[in-house]
Amino acid sequence: MIGVRVPARVLKKIDKLMVALSCDRSAAIRWLLEAGLDSGLALMLLQASKGKRQSDQICQVIAAGLKHRIAVSAVKRAGPRTSLNATLRAHRAAEETAELRSSLADRIALRKAAKSNDAAPPTTSVPTPPNVLQPPTRNPRELTASEVKAAVDRAVARAAKKTSG
Repeated sequence: MIGVRVPARVLKKIDKLMVALSCDRSAAIRWLLEAGLDSGLALMLLQASKGKRQSDQICQVIAAGLKHRIAVSAVKRAGPRTSLNATLRAHRAAEETAELRSSLADRIALRKAAKSNDAAPPTTSVPTPPNVLQPPTRNPRELTASEVKAAVDRAVARAAKKTSG
């Protein structure tokens, strides 16, 4: 058995849920716990990734932000004995979030810079002859708003055709 103290407003919400589920309070709380643990936010906190992929790194930043929000709410609820510890945990969580966010931004910027450097032609003193097998590069013109709208409408129609067919 786990005893949990909750404010009266939360108890009222649990009682409404209890009536809606036609069960007792502890069954409603068990249902809430299962639903919460199956939610995307809880799964993100439980994710044990090493953060090698960019999507994993984004998940880590979001999870760190959630940890910070939880720590801040704990500071608001903390009593005089535990308020200092809760404040320190919230501060550490804020620092971790900021560090993860800035490192992710740096990685993204470095990847963009590497891609733009790879796309640039090599600089040599001898001019390279044009490749006759490839067509000349074209300079695309700016699209008007009606052309953009027409392209979007075509893409939406294609997507709808794929899903219905």
